[in-house]
Amino acid sequence: MILKKLILIAFLILPATIINAQSANDYFHKAANFYINGEKANAKKTIEEAIQKFPNDARNKQLANAINKLPNDPPKKNQNKQNNQNKDQNQKQNQQPQPQKPQMSKENAQQILDALLQDEKNAQDKAKKIPVRGTKKAEKDW
Repeated sequence: MILKKLILIAFLILPATIINAQSANDYFHKAANFYINGEKANAKKTIEEAIQKFPNDARNKQLANAINKLPNDPPKKNQNKQNNQNKDQNQKQNQQPQPQKPQMSKENAQQILDALLQDEKNAQDKAKKIPVRGTKKAEKDW
């Protein structure tokens, strides 16, 4: 009876510990997301935890080097100004009138359609001339 209770408790606790366990890969992805989003403090904290738990993981070490190379305080004001300038340039480019493509004349379109129809007829005639292999003529059995 006691053994059954211990086994039951083990099955209840085991999934919780597995869910909370993080691999070196999990830490890497979490820190990389912080790094990509410009959250250096969170990225640095996460990668430091990863290196403490998994000191031999090469990917985490490389990411730690990349994170440590970032400047301490990225100039957010300059980035915002640059983003605004880029947006303004994109809007100006989008506002420029697009050159209209030359339209095809009815005669030219009709010539193209006639040529396509003629090609289709030629392909069908050629297919009719090729004998079908593997067919036998029915023998009369009377």
